[in-house]
Amino acid sequence: MKKKTKSLASLLIILLIVVIYLTLKFVPIFVSINGDTTINIEVNSEYIDEGAINPFTKKQLNPIGNVDTTTIGRYKVAYKSFIQTLYRNVNVIDTTAPKIELIGKDIFLNPNEQYLELGANIIDNYDKDLSNDLIITNNINTQIPGQYEVEYRVSDSSGNVSETIKRNVYVIEDDFNYLNKIDDKFNLDESIIKNITDYLNLYYKSIKYLKPTDFSDLFSKDYSDNAYLVNSALDVLVTYRNDYSINDLKLDDCSYSIEIIELSNTAYNTIKVTLLEDSSVNFHHLNGISSKQAKVYNYFYLVKENDEYKLSKVEKEEGVFLYFDREYKGNGIQEIDNIKDNYLKIMHDSFLMYEKQIQEVNNGQTYTSKAHSYPYDRNLAKAYAIKYGDTRNPDYDDYESNCNNFVSQCMYAGGIKMDSIDEYQWKYYNSIHDETSLDYGFTYSWTYIPSFIDYLENGDIVCSRDINLYFGEAGDVLAVDMIDQDESLSPHVILISDQIKDDNGDIIDLLICGNTNDQVNYPLSAMGYAYKKLIKIEGNK
Repeated sequence: MKKKTKSLASLLIILLIVVIYLTLKFVPIFVSINGDTTINIEVNSEYIDEGAINPFTKKQLNPIGNVDTTTIGRYKVAYKSFIQTLYRNVNVIDTTAPKIELIGKDIFLNPNEQYLELGANIIDNYDKDLSNDLIITNNINTQIPGQYEVEYRVSDSSGNVSETIKRNVYVIEDDFNYLNKIDDKFNLDESIIKNITDYLNLYYKSIKYLKPTDFSDLFSKDYSDNAYLVNSALDVLVTYRNDYSINDLKLDDCSYSIEIIELSNTAYNTIKVTLLEDSSVNFHHLNGISSKQAKVYNYFYLVKENDEYKLSKVEKEEGVFLYFDREYKGNGIQEIDNIKDNYLKIMHDSFLMYEKQIQEVNNGQTYTSKAHSYPYDRNLAKAYAIKYGDTRNPDYDDYESNCNNFVSQCMYAGGIKMDSIDEYQWKYYNSIHDETSLDYGFTYSWTYIPSFIDYLENGDIVCSRDINLYFGEAGDVLAVDMIDQDESLSPHVILISDQIKDDNGDIIDLLICGNTNDQVNYPLSAMGYAYKKLIKIEGNK
């Protein structure tokens, strides 16, 4: 009997110990955990412990143990008070799918040309390198012209699957002869014409598909540095159109015409051919809108080599080519490389700056219009700009630098009133310079950028400046340059003819018209100006 009593007492003691153990393990007597006792948090996020409290003393209890949020796993955080210790389970998990960013954009191939995979960058919040896990599939057959797709997808170590990203690959048939018309009143030697048109065809092929080609074979072997100069300029143009724009700046179509306007002999038995180049192109992102350029001066210098003419130098008064020609002092390849690097850095920084501005407008940023008594008809200004962007109105003189004259004409067509009163005036009644307070002659504020900016600051035109570029709309003015400076020091002004929006209604580009190098509905994102400053025309006081 005594043995049974003793065994029962032992059992009761064991049961009591178990009850006390389980109570202390699970029942918040001396420790009460705030929040859930099991939580999941995303890897690389911040873990903020909610803590615990002693219900009797109301004392806050500090957590014991570390949670490494940079490493996926299960962690325990302890809270201890008196004889009780309770735990919070913290699971660091990864639920974020990796992202794929294509290297390069769409690819254009000739029939039977080998497809070379450009690849993609993978960004993941946890896995450092998923390049070996990238799955690329395509059905490209370069023997058959058409449009193909390359698909990219990847999974991370936690099983999160990326969005499938697609690249378009176009196998196209193209004879690469984009010449529409040639006006040659000098009856140039056939090999000279061929050299010039071969050069221009290679140029248009490069900007159509945004794949730089090599001009070297067209140059005399004695002028390899000059070949390197134009090759570098072309490479820069292709690079910034490919990499420093949110838009697809390839061309769906293009053609050009040339007019030979001067033929002369220069030193070292060199023939100089001066021509005007007109072009019509269709940028892919503009969905059928034609963009025109006219009266672009080109200078081709040719020497005779083995009974045929070869290029010794080419100059083009437009964009990046003009920049390279002005910067190059004749010191060879290293200098050219420095010019190239500097230009690309400027364009890269410019792209980031204006990408931020376009995002701000598309995210709802607004501006407040200034009060004015007489409104501005933007549609009339736009219509005038499109009509005279690549020609001239005979009612006005045509100047060698005609950009400000053109902008003033557009504004006047939109209803901005001429002003011939007081000290600050803006007028064009005829081609005689006159700064008196008469309805006669013209003022420099009509034709000359510094005087034009001075009038905007002090005259009767109401405008907004120093505001986001993408508040610009049809009829507004842009001062553009490769240097970040005051508008009055800008070498060129142009007029906005339209905003371009995507299917979601977000602005993606501005179209412009201008004179000097004449342009009609040309996308601003394709122009090689690093700095664009908006002058928003509101009306008259």
